[in-house]
Amino acid sequence: MQDIDGLDSDEPHLKDGVSRDRLPSATDPEMRHGRKSKSSRFDGHKAALAVDTETGLITAADVIAGNAPDNENALELVTGTEENTGCEVGKTLGDCAYGDGATRAKFADAQRDW
Repeated sequence: MQDIDGLDSDEPHLKDGVSRDRLPSATDPEMRHGRKSKSSRFDGHKAALAVDTETGLITAADVIAGNAPDNENALELVTGTEENTGCEVGKTLGDCAYGDGATRAKFADAQRDW
């Protein structure tokens, strides 16, 4: 049903491309198509991790949809780190995927150093 347009008409037809949030698995309804690059795709989930930069220890982890942006839960990983370690996070570092305006605004609203 996700690949067909015009079900309510006399001439249903296959859609061009793939439906957003298409379910690629009948047994895992949270699985999604994801991409690492334009030519490299995967089916499944992404692991979102917060890591202590000095020790390399993972301080918080989450599983997000394969098609979710990497920065989807950046602030939650920081607060999770504080809950898990009992220590305050002084400064957050992230790669370019985490440097968009919306993520920076979220951190600024929460009075967090980015």
